[in-house]
Amino acid sequence: MPRTITEDDVRALEVSRPAKGQSRDDMLRQRIETLIGWTYSADIELDGITRAHLLCIAAEHSLTLGDAPRALELARAAKASGDPDSFDAVPDLVTALLTLDRGDEVTDVVKEARALVREDASALPWTVLERVGEELAYFGRLDDAERWFAMCVRVSERTDVGDLAAARALTFRWATRRRAGKPQDAMDQEAERVAAARGWENPDPLVFREDEGR
Repeated sequence: MPRTITEDDVRALEVSRPAKGQSRDDMLRQRIETLIGWTYSADIELDGITRAHLLCIAAEHSLTLGDAPRALELARAAKASGDPDSFDAVPDLVTALLTLDRGDEVTDVVKEARALVREDASALPWTVLERVGEELAYFGRLDDAERWFAMCVRVSERTDVGDLAAARALTFRWATRRRAGKPQDAMDQEAERVAAARGWENPDPLVFREDEGR
């Protein structure tokens, strides 16, 4: 009889701790193999989750381990799955490709995702939209990041994403433009007002993760 895997099983896996004598990296490698097994095993049925979701988590763990080629393989499989949430793999694709210095492919991935969002503002979850912009900014693709965050601002105006998410999109665009040395525009001035109201004196670490010592 097939075993059913639910979101509860995924949560339990993700909060599990290393076994005695097991390193964190080995635990993550074991999680990846478990997630892949759940994705493809004929003895597994998924309830309330998709193959794309499992593969995206596995890709994120691969990135944590510094294995960009494996992350790229898993993210591509997630995107090709045909599941409704297959485009949730876009941030992992962007990160893996940029890590591997395959910038031309990143341009194609981001262009496709932007076209999807232009057609349907709710096509991608907000967390996915924000992560794509953050990765572009972090890897120095400032013009791409600015365009992406500007799109996020437009999406925030057309959908109910919450005030905090909208403020972050506006502020992240401002921080990216400032890092690029661009002159202020009207949206930058609005971003400064929003940042001041929220006490965000310097949003750069939020966007560029400067505290990671990259």
